[in-house]
Amino acid sequence: MTPLQSTWGWLIAWYLFLAGVGAGAYIVSVLADFLGFKSRLASKIGVALGAPLVLVGTILLFLDLGQPMGFVYIFNNPSSMITIGSAILTVFIIIGAVHFGFWIWPFKLLEKAQAARRALSLLGLVFAFGTAIYTGILLGVVQAIPFWNSALVPMLFLISAVSTGFASVILGLAIYYSRRTGEEQVHILESIKSLAKTDAVLVGAELLAILFYLAVESSSGPIAYESVQLLVSGALAPVFLGGLVAFGLIVPLALESYEGFAERKMSSAMLVALSMLSGVLLLAGGLILRQSVLAAGVSEAVPFMIQTPVYSLNLLDYAMILAFPILLLLVYGLSRVIPAPKVVTAKKA
Repeated sequence: MTPLQSTWGWLIAWYLFLAGVGAGAYIVSVLADFLGFKSRLASKIGVALGAPLVLVGTILLFLDLGQPMGFVYIFNNPSSMITIGSAILTVFIIIGAVHFGFWIWPFKLLEKAQAARRALSLLGLVFAFGTAIYTGILLGVVQAIPFWNSALVPMLFLISAVSTGFASVILGLAIYYSRRTGEEQVHILESIKSLAKTDAVLVGAELLAILFYLAVESSSGPIAYESVQLLVSGALAPVFLGGLVAFGLIVPLALESYEGFAERKMSSAMLVALSMLSGVLLLAGGLILRQSVLAAGVSEAVPFMIQTPVYSLNLLDYAMILAFPILLLLVYGLSRVIPAPKVVTAKKA
């Protein structure tokens, strides 16, 4: 059996995942604001998730490098892709923090200053896309792994980032639904259906991108071919095909298609329940995608590889897996304790 890559493990997978979700959530926020959703809750959830998730992911990246203060030295080489990417992450976090601080809490200056808010949103949108793309470009730094040195990886990670961003905002809307009343609940349901329609298209695109990526890499050389085999028929196949493709993409695609495109009217309780389920599955799938791509990175440099043919989970692996449901429970718990932010309903033209 082909050995698995282990130098970049769960901490890097979580960095790639959190940075992608944060950037994607911010993108959703800007789109919802510009499209004039009747409730601004979707936009505010996206802003609230954006910078903090990217910041936490970046901290995990430096922890994995073994130099928590290593960011000080990253900017010494302006021509390095790592330096450029780190600058993009830094600027995005700053813009996201300003956006949050002057619109949601503690200041409200951007609530009525729509032109200023949208100008800031457009600037943040540029760096959000840059952040999402960079999470894929980062893998190309390791030249010894052909499976990662593909222009398709940034494209795949970008689609996944935006899709999981949609999923996180939809999940946030579903959680906050029970804390609203009357017309605001109606607007939240409308937002969920609108976002679900778009995300269903993105999930379909992600499935096609994965198939295309695997097909191209299968014919790009023997080393990349081994990586593909690990995912489709090797040690990683159960997690990749079952956890990602089946439950992380196909099932959510069916759920979101039903949520967004179903002609007959479903109950609000059903819509909220399906939204929560599809959101959790998509987020789990996003994490599995990144960990699978990392683990399948067969290297041309033998010292880079694990020398055991069978993949076994260690204590850190279990801890990182359990971190996902714990994170979801923590977010839900905080949403029940922290007072819901006041949301302004957009006036009809």
